[in-house]
Amino acid sequence: MLIWWTNQVVHYSVTALLPIVVLPLFEVASLKEVTTNYSNPVIYLFFGGFLLALAVEKWDIHKRLALWLLLNFNKNLPSVFMAITISSYFLSMWMSNTATAIMMLPLATALVTTIRSQIPIADRDVEKMFLTIAFSANIGGIATIIGTPPNLVFSGFLNETFHQSIRFIDWFIVGFPISVLLLLLLFIVLVPKDKKLFQEDIRERIRAEYRRLPKMSSAQKRVLIVFSIVALLWFTAPFIEVAVLNDTSIAMAGAVVLFMLPSGQESSPRLLEWQDTKDLSWGILLLFGAGLTMASMFEKTGLSAMISDFFKQSGSSKVLLAVLIVAFTVFSTEFMSNVALTGLMMPAVAALASGDIHVFFYTGMSVAMASSCAFMLPIATPPNAVAFGSGQIRMMTMMRLGLLLNAVSILLFSVLLYLFVK
Repeated sequence: MLIWWTNQVVHYSVTALLPIVVLPLFEVASLKEVTTNYSNPVIYLFFGGFLLALAVEKWDIHKRLALWLLLNFNKNLPSVFMAITISSYFLSMWMSNTATAIMMLPLATALVTTIRSQIPIADRDVEKMFLTIAFSANIGGIATIIGTPPNLVFSGFLNETFHQSIRFIDWFIVGFPISVLLLLLLFIVLVPKDKKLFQEDIRERIRAEYRRLPKMSSAQKRVLIVFSIVALLWFTAPFIEVAVLNDTSIAMAGAVVLFMLPSGQESSPRLLEWQDTKDLSWGILLLFGAGLTMASMFEKTGLSAMISDFFKQSGSSKVLLAVLIVAFTVFSTEFMSNVALTGLMMPAVAALASGDIHVFFYTGMSVAMASSCAFMLPIATPPNAVAFGSGQIRMMTMMRLGLLLNAVSILLFSVLLYLFVK
């Protein structure tokens, strides 16, 4: 699958169907076992989120937001990039990085369209803008313990194995500086270096275009209300102890409401109609289904246990072994669920720590954070898949820039482990 994706043998959606054909054929897993992963709750989080984004695009809300952003950050192209990056990073600190990417994608699309109507913008800069959304969403989740599920996997394992709990501030003291350093690296790698100011007539055209916007229609207001409620629930769900309240159910509930609410407009009676879904990125749902399938096959075939045993039995020093575990995590998370990978690596980290909670704390945190540093492949994390689904990013561009970010992430975590794991 990796070879087919990197060489673009067929469309990436077709490659994502390979597990359904190959795994039952070679009796690795039954057809039911394989196809179950293509209906994972995460897939429906994607689906619901895409429908929300579809409504935003349908009623041109994203264009209004894009013009507002350009109105306030219209100095030059780097300022636009920084506004998008910081927005995506901050949102992902508190809510699902998938939801963050889905919210930001229509905005980036509208920004590119608006900028292109004013000045030339290179294709490579367009690619970097969409990559910035995905990568900053991944990085933002590192900053807080509720930012992404792998952080909670570590917290749960710490409590279960060492009977210790980790407070929000304990994580933040380590996670926030690491995420800020990674964000600075993202600025260096992805933000365009051309600091040429937008000409005053261009900036005036942006202001004039914003002033010409009509008053918000009833449909736009209703979509914004639904979207805001969904976003608020995404923010607050981790603090509400209701079993059915999760990112997927929130997204799907919001999507269903959009199909039910009247728009108040003659052009379309409802905020969303089923025919609108022809523009949905259906292929991305298959892509992530394939990634989940391969993650489950790691476990089923015993490959994950073999990897865990390898680390447990190694006779290397604690620091070197911790660095190897983190490096392995960074590259393995490109191919499998970061939640599953974190759960897989925690026993290996505990074996390395040999009961020393200090060693486990920093090594375990590094593994949890490293599992979010997946920048090379669309299947690595949902934000990567969402950004890639825009059709604006070439696979080789993501792999080339992602490899650089992966390497620097490993270096950063290695320094952390050297300082704190003795």
